[in-house]
Amino acid sequence: MPPRLSEIEDWVLKTEARLGATVEPDAQRIFAAYHRVLRCFARDLDDPRDAALSRAAALMLVQELILQKEGRSGCE
Repeated sequence: MPPRLSEIEDWVLKTEARLGATVEPDAQRIFAAYHRVLRCFARDLDDPRDAALSRAAALMLVQELILQKEGRSGCE
């Protein structure tokens, strides 16, 4: 069963808070790019589920880039 919209939104908020607390400069730069992309999602996506899934996917990429910088991966 696919996750409910509320579950996706909860994960997004939790992950935004965790990644937003990262103090490493490269991580902050990547997270700032994520926030710029959010404006595109808000402009281009009318469906709340599409917007939430897009935010989640973008956060997964941000998370992976930060982990790779640390020599780790969240996808292996």
